[in-house]
Amino acid sequence: MALIALGSWWLMRNAPNHEATPTSQAQRHEPDYYMHDFTVQAYNAAGTLQNELRGTEMLHLPDVDGFKIQTPQFVSFDEQGRRMDATAKRATANGDASEVELFEQAQVKRVDPKGAEPPLSFSGEHLRVFSKAKRVESDQSVVLHRGADVFRGGSMRYDHTSGQAQLGAPVTAMLPAAGQRQP
Repeated sequence: MALIALGSWWLMRNAPNHEATPTSQAQRHEPDYYMHDFTVQAYNAAGTLQNELRGTEMLHLPDVDGFKIQTPQFVSFDEQGRRMDATAKRATANGDASEVELFEQAQVKRVDPKGAEPPLSFSGEHLRVFSKAKRVESDQSVVLHRGADVFRGGSMRYDHTSGQAQLGAPVTAMLPAAGQRQP
């Protein structure tokens, strides 16, 4: 019995520990799969489209459970049916696409299908879209268009649910005369 106990102890001590040593693939920042000319859609429990992501190429990076996307087109709908479109030359996204970072000629547009609100768009070189929280942020320069009004800011935080945008310094605005404004 002592011989079996001693053999078991020796085996446990000298056996390789698979949990302590991460696999070399998990440590490398290389894609494990990719998609070309893809569309990914997410629906709510009632079957209504909530989000759609399209692009020309998407690479999955398992070490960060994220994606690199070329020419992304992201569409999100809120409870009032307002649509938010986001485009750029490239993007990164986390595993569930709840956070999408847009780079190079990034643009986000809000469209009210009823036409009750004027179109609203943001553009810049770097925008972060938080799809679940319905927010758009940037720590870089942005240009905001609301109808004929144009605002420029050094940074931005936009809440899609409330429709409020906060611009950081320096902020400039170009507002047409009252007779020239679009509704």
